[in-house]
Amino acid sequence: MANAEQVTEGQLAQFHVAVEKAFSDAFAISLQIDSSSEGFDWKSALPNSTVSFAAKPTSKSLIFEFLNEGRGGQKVLFGFSEPEAIVPLWVSWSEKWVKTSIAGTRRKSAPMLDMVGVSVGFYAGNANKEQTKILRAEWDNTKAGGNGAAQPHWHIDPNLIDLHSRSREQPVSSVTADGLEELSVAEGTLVPLDPAFWSLQRLHLGMAGWRHRQESPQCWQHKLELEIITEWLGRVLVYCKNELPRVTIVH
Repeated sequence: MANAEQVTEGQLAQFHVAVEKAFSDAFAISLQIDSSSEGFDWKSALPNSTVSFAAKPTSKSLIFEFLNEGRGGQKVLFGFSEPEAIVPLWVSWSEKWVKTSIAGTRRKSAPMLDMVGVSVGFYAGNANKEQTKILRAEWDNTKAGGNGAAQPHWHIDPNLIDLHSRSREQPVSSVTADGLEELSVAEGTLVPLDPAFWSLQRLHLGMAGWRHRQESPQCWQHKLELEIITEWLGRVLVYCKNELPRVTIVH
């Protein structure tokens, strides 16, 4: 299997073909993996510089949106929910690499890349068709991103747990025999200020692979290999295709 470090131009192309196929197989999405900077050739990048790739639409892409994510730049989101879905769903893909090189056979260094990490983002829409990132499935190189986290792993977007968008109901009180007011145990519950907010209580996230090793966090960490990454991606996409329609909007 091809290691995710010292990846050659040919191996990178094969990897991107496999990623594109994973999206096509899971969601019937037509996309291409290209540099996040238009017209940029990663082979001409300076040594040790960061090189990014992302999923881009093709002439056959049907449902996609452009989303500006501040410092994260612009993401292309591909729709994969059913046309009649109350909560529309989108997916994105991005990669980060570091440019490296090794000595070639003709006194010229061969351009190569070391993978830093990959990320697949899932977004849900509200009644106004605004996209909110809800989940990210990521796989980082432990050498580049720290060695204390599970690899691969899930992230829940902070927007979903922003308590500033909620307020507390007045607590239920009662009067005791001595005339003192007694608050309920809950001391008030959080209620949404907006007319609708996300409910993920029916959503289940897979958690397997913990028997990979005995000790933690190594038991949650798998070595980055290109074929394994694309196999993992395909299974993540299929699983989320089945699970994310469970996301609802509570009014």
